[in-house]
Amino acid sequence: MIDLTDISVDRDDELKALSPLGEESRRMASADIKAMLRDLIMKAELKPGTVLSQVDVARRLGVSRTPVREALRMLGQEGLVTGEANMRCKVVGFNAAEIDTVYARRILVEPLAAAITVRTATDADVAALEAALAGTMTDEAHADFDLWQKSHQLFHARLIASAPAPLQASVNEKNAQTQRYRALLRSRYPAGWWRRGEVEHGEIAAAYRERKVNGVIQALGRHIARSGLEVLADVAPQHEPVAIRTAVMMLPA
Repeated sequence: MIDLTDISVDRDDELKALSPLGEESRRMASADIKAMLRDLIMKAELKPGTVLSQVDVARRLGVSRTPVREALRMLGQEGLVTGEANMRCKVVGFNAAEIDTVYARRILVEPLAAAITVRTATDADVAALEAALAGTMTDEAHADFDLWQKSHQLFHARLIASAPAPLQASVNEKNAQTQRYRALLRSRYPAGWWRRGEVEHGEIAAAYRERKVNGVIQALGRHIARSGLEVLADVAPQHEPVAIRTAVMMLPA
């Protein structure tokens, strides 16, 4: 079992994802720096346990410490970093209970957004969803995770496109969290592991095409559950995924 709460990293290597900014980019506001750091954390390029010193980050980026300090404060509010003494923060890890909970929340929320969307889906909406699905199944996508991921994210975005904006935002937040788990474990999986959900994606698209609301809810919820159980089986096989299993029980029969 892997302890994801504080993965050790090479202190000389942990900030390699940060590169000096160009002259124009050095005028970045704290919100821009926060967005950049958040993206690197979500992609696991800044791994759990990485120390983010205001001084080091500012030096790496070639900016002053003031916007970096504010960016780290905002990341702390999101729970992605935790403060330490001497103006240092550390990238927060996650544990089995958190993984279980995040996937369970996603099972409850994302199918709701999809159900709202499928009720008013047009032929154009169906075509857009199927185009995104086709993008995940090309030879190029099968060989390139980053290329596949773009179509995969688009597929899930199409599924909730007509849901209220606050609901979409909630779904997107949980999706980003689960992608962080996958990114951290990416090197542990064999090449092509990202194709495991293709049959499930097909089932979701088929139900969407036929405007079967319960079918979309069931297929999407079980797809998310399978993904969460797979992550937990890899990193914490002794953990009982009570939240995921309970959320699945709440899906329509």
